[in-house]
Amino acid sequence: MKNKDVIKQLTLDEKLSMLTGAGGMSSVGVERLGIKPVVMCDGPNGPHRNEDLQICYPSSSLTANSFDPELMEEAARGMGADCIEQGSDMLLAPGVSLKRTPLCGRNFEYFSEDPLLAGKMGAAFIRGVQSKGVATSLKHFACNNIEFNRGAISANVDERTLREIYLKAFEIAVKEGKPWTVMCSYNKINAVWSSENKWLLDDVLRGDWGYDGLVVSDWGAVHNRAECFKARLDLQMPQDKKTPEIIKKDLEEGRITEEDIDRCVDALITLAQRVKDRPEKNEAYSRAAQHELCAQTAAAGMVLLKNDGVLPLDPAKVKKVAVIGPAAVKPVYCGSGSAFVKVKDENLDSPLEKLRELSPDIQFDYFDDVFCGSEPVFDHAVWAQMNGKLADYDAFLFFVSDFDTTDGEAYDRLSINFDSRIEAMLMHFCGHKNTVVVMQSGSAMAPVWGWDKSAAAIVQMGLAGEAGGTAVARLLLGLENFSGKLSETYPLNLDSAFFNKTVFADSGKTEYKEGVFVGYRWYDSFGIPGWFPFGHGLSYTTFEYSDIDVSEGQVSFKIRNTGSRKGSETAQIYVRPVDSTKPAPSFAGFGAPSFDIVSTQINRPFQELRDFVKVTLEPGEETTVTAAFDDSWFSYWSPEKKAFVKDACSHEICVGASSRDIRLKAFVKP
Repeated sequence: MKNKDVIKQLTLDEKLSMLTGAGGMSSVGVERLGIKPVVMCDGPNGPHRNEDLQICYPSSSLTANSFDPELMEEAARGMGADCIEQGSDMLLAPGVSLKRTPLCGRNFEYFSEDPLLAGKMGAAFIRGVQSKGVATSLKHFACNNIEFNRGAISANVDERTLREIYLKAFEIAVKEGKPWTVMCSYNKINAVWSSENKWLLDDVLRGDWGYDGLVVSDWGAVHNRAECFKARLDLQMPQDKKTPEIIKKDLEEGRITEEDIDRCVDALITLAQRVKDRPEKNEAYSRAAQHELCAQTAAAGMVLLKNDGVLPLDPAKVKKVAVIGPAAVKPVYCGSGSAFVKVKDENLDSPLEKLRELSPDIQFDYFDDVFCGSEPVFDHAVWAQMNGKLADYDAFLFFVSDFDTTDGEAYDRLSINFDSRIEAMLMHFCGHKNTVVVMQSGSAMAPVWGWDKSAAAIVQMGLAGEAGGTAVARLLLGLENFSGKLSETYPLNLDSAFFNKTVFADSGKTEYKEGVFVGYRWYDSFGIPGWFPFGHGLSYTTFEYSDIDVSEGQVSFKIRNTGSRKGSETAQIYVRPVDSTKPAPSFAGFGAPSFDIVSTQINRPFQELRDFVKVTLEPGEETTVTAAFDDSWFSYWSPEKKAFVKDACSHEICVGASSRDIRLKAFVKP
């Protein structure tokens, strides 16, 4: 233990009081010994303890689209500074739970369907916040992949899938970010509560990964305090006034020992010491500078999904633009629940106002005829009248969202489509030339009636935080270039993955029958077409890949900007096993996939992301990208050996602009 001398001076009652919260968002301190209470606040979109000082950053689902851990770390440093201004010692974030299904209501809080990307972004978040002396809480450990009955449901997952997919993001974040706290999830894993899961919290987290911080429960996730001690959960939140007496009884009746108590108290004292010396408020702190940081982060994560040349809007070609949809005036900037940050109206950027401000040479006219407040109007006569009004316009910006009804904590999405009235409206109006659809959602969307085929351009603006209006205006006008890539697959429909239809089938358990075939691993392995693939994102310039070389534990290749604008490109490096002979995956109870297998190996995914590199190039500029690799690129988890083992087959290293846009390949022999 690190704090034996201090622990010796504590009475038993003082120790017991420290093992639950002091109210809803603070730990218990012991003033006489200088043990500071740790003041906590939510969450991944920025701290919201002080309403007057709240700043809303882009959602994690959007920042992950940047594929830029350095930018994530910079934004997180900003959040750390905000915590200090608001008097908070600990930020309850980041969330690196994997996006198993686009139906999860909390997906906007999570980074990706891919564990490497989620883990790297999570580690950057942790480093950024903690560089300010503010603790983070990596969550929700583990398998909180839907909100449906989260306080009772069991996520039933095989060991290999856990290690390769659902725990891998946490492993990366723990090892590279070194969070001061980890938060357990509400759910059970294979019938054992996460808060009582010794294998998860002790054997894996502390044993295999070497974690040395504090483990805190999610709020209300404790069921049996004695079992939590055995699992090495340290702090129960929020305050439960009965807890000290329950622990004392467990101690007296031999279910726990005082050494168990001291071990938890030791972790609490260490946390209090870590945040004790965080800086006080900074006189140079600037809300305007933080707002601009939000805008830069949002712009890097917005994705240009389709563009026939209408974007960027050029005053030489476009004089009048019709702007439609209430989300153009007041955007949906954040999901609901503990992540929600209430932003004052004067601090929330309006896309319409920013378009007018940044491009006075273009006339932007707002039309609200087809909406009644936030409700879309389903009336063909109204639409016909709108057609007449739009006849003289050169382009149309249609801002669409599901408002604040689908992305949130404690409930899940029932669809990945927009409101049927919006879908019908898009189908009607996308027939106009130069129609740009700007989507605001916290997770994957899909069209119903094919409006996307007639849209001139489609932009995923996402839940972009308070400065999203500035960010999207700069991008639409070409003042900045799009560089975002999708951090999750946008499927054509929910039916393309059977597990989307089974997540709500049983209120007591959810079976992860798909195994390691999650996200693009599923779609690419079985050749299933999607709307937009993982890693997809366009730019106002173009990039050429060439000269791949694999030797001495590294892969190198060249990227050239072949367009006329400065731009950033994320090169994605995938590994494909060739001729692997392990047994096929089991989809028992659901029927085998009815599509052709793309590759010869069928127990491992067709390809897996192993690294990514983002480069920024001037027109005509070329750079050489180098990435080091080791056996982990070619390995899978062996339940028999309880370790990752290298697959004794050949592999291809593939470099591309998305999982479906592979530009270069190199063969690697075993």
